[in-house]
Amino acid sequence: MNELIRNLDLLHSTELSAKRIKKNIGLQNDNVLEWCKEIIQKTDTYIYIKGKNWYAETNEVVITINASNLTIITARQYKRRATTNKKNLLDVLSIMENNGIKYWLDGGWGIDILYGRQTRRHRDIDIDIESEQIGKLIRLLQRHGYKTEHNLLPVRIEMYSLKHGYIDIHPLTFCYDGSARQASPDGGYYEIKAEFFSETLFENRVIPCISINGQLKFHSGYKLRNKDKHDINLLKRIVGRERIFRQITS
Repeated sequence: MNELIRNLDLLHSTELSAKRIKKNIGLQNDNVLEWCKEIIQKTDTYIYIKGKNWYAETNEVVITINASNLTIITARQYKRRATTNKKNLLDVLSIMENNGIKYWLDGGWGIDILYGRQTRRHRDIDIDIESEQIGKLIRLLQRHGYKTEHNLLPVRIEMYSLKHGYIDIHPLTFCYDGSARQASPDGGYYEIKAEFFSETLFENRVIPCISINGQLKFHSGYKLRNKDKHDINLLKRIVGRERIFRQITS
């Protein structure tokens, strides 16, 4: 049990904090303390400690509590996580690996791990998986606090977690030769070559991912956004770096 939950009876507010909370979120309930306790005890509330404070987050509010004396400081409306960081990425990959989910990292994070470090902000984590495992992965992520945002299966499904942010999942149907097909919104499908499924070393761990050539292929055939241009430049730099390495070692 979480330490904050264990000490819930010691939780208290002040007249000033109660007024602040009612003003910040437009709370009509006069018993601010009991309202805060109810929020904290909800099964989908994400509770963590950072610095000197506890934080209790839901999809609607964030409550801040002084960790040393358990005084409720304030509450505010929750602003959704706009980006995913490196820790979010590695945590999500560990969740899948520890539960037997075979995956390949795609999208912007997939390019950054090929490059060797994070180079830009990423809204979500793009994952390609075998279509047979989509149900298992959805249930697994739900147990870790994810909720479905957009279900566009069989093309993709987007889920969101207070702790880890957004994940965009693309189910693939594999063929006998190792190639795969991904459903497209128009009812057809995209062909993905077997050679596009690769892996790279990042943060001292081997991560399955879409290869450089695969990423270059996926970044073609549409009007490029600024982040797409950034990603393509990175891919070109990786290709140049590898070419120089081969020249030196040959």
